[in-house]
Amino acid sequence: MDVARLWHIKATSKDSLLSCIALFAATLIAACSVGFINIFSICYNALLVKFGESKEKTAWIGSIPWSLMFLLGPVASWVVNKLGLRLSTMLASIPLSASLLLTSFMSDLDYMFITFSIPFGLGASVLLVTSVKVICIYFDKWLSLAYGVSTGGVAFVLVGFSYLMVGLITKFGLDKTFQILSGVFFVICLLAALAFFPTDFPNEEQTEQKAERKSIMIYLELLKSKKLCVFLFANFIHSFSYSISYLHQVRLAVQKSVSLNIAEQFPVFMSISVGVGRIFCGLILDLKVKKKISFMQCCMLLAGLNCFLGLLAETQTHFIVFIWIFGALDGMVQAAVTPALRETIGLELLSEAYSLVLTADAIALLVGPPFVGFIVDQTRDYDAFFYTTGAPYLMAFITLFFLSCFKVKTASRNIEEETVALHGAV
Repeated sequence: MDVARLWHIKATSKDSLLSCIALFAATLIAACSVGFINIFSICYNALLVKFGESKEKTAWIGSIPWSLMFLLGPVASWVVNKLGLRLSTMLASIPLSASLLLTSFMSDLDYMFITFSIPFGLGASVLLVTSVKVICIYFDKWLSLAYGVSTGGVAFVLVGFSYLMVGLITKFGLDKTFQILSGVFFVICLLAALAFFPTDFPNEEQTEQKAERKSIMIYLELLKSKKLCVFLFANFIHSFSYSISYLHQVRLAVQKSVSLNIAEQFPVFMSISVGVGRIFCGLILDLKVKKKISFMQCCMLLAGLNCFLGLLAETQTHFIVFIWIFGALDGMVQAAVTPALRETIGLELLSEAYSLVLTADAIALLVGPPFVGFIVDQTRDYDAFFYTTGAPYLMAFITLFFLSCFKVKTASRNIEEETVALHGAV
């Protein structure tokens, strides 16, 4: 076998150079979709100032795309299986970019539900599933690290996005900022799509065949796994914390007497700490930790306790320390989801199971931020943030203990055997 052939095999196998290029592209499209919602608290604060509406109503602008992005997980997974990584990414960039462009011309908050929340959620759902499916397709041995690097990389990209948004809003206003971001996101998604090369290992074509033959059956069979159902419920619970923290952190800091200039840096602080936490978590899970679910539980416990300790924060320094610690712990929890899910259901149907996780989380992501906004409007106190963020982590921590009630041979094993048969030579 000649050197060129050896290089081709090495470069196009899983966990290879090709995989790293695809991972970089997946990180970029995730930053433009789920990443943008993560720092939407900057826009949330600007929307409150611009329209003067209640915190509850304004929070729906950010929570609806969150919910749609997760609720449409199975549909987005089917689209990606049907069209492939490259084409689905290109098509999803259109509603994503158009939503920002159309919203820039809206003078009424009510219209933003139609122009921003719905189309952005639709496009972001496909991009989010694509970013996860890329990791499932291109990685095996370093799957946990790849997921940690991808999600951690998103957090670091958001540092730049955060500074960009604050600078643009300050200089040009919110409307012009949306117009600029519309073009930026569109170009990024198109360029990233070109990095999803055809592969010689089990790839999207085989996944597409599986989806065509068993698309509905696979999801029904997945839900027969009691272990997966427990896992879905635990993620549903702690997703309340995820959406609340990202949307309300800037307004929380302002109301707690943190200067606006520093408060607008909170998404930056959290992005950096989340990125470090996710990359560290992915590396540890691949090198040291065998029981991924137990590790995830420990992170949930620490994150929940940290939220309640946040009630004791009184100074600006205290809040900065809180957000750094919370971001790192939250990042570790999020990075542990996919490895823990793999431990629960196996690798063969990991992307399909993940789409169910997104769907289960949708309701929590939808009602969490408006619920906190409603309480704050009524009580005029942001302490509800700490209670509603910390309690779900602790409840999810307890829920995951019920996984041990089920033996290893669950419905998920039958699913894996059936999938192997469908793949044939895989």
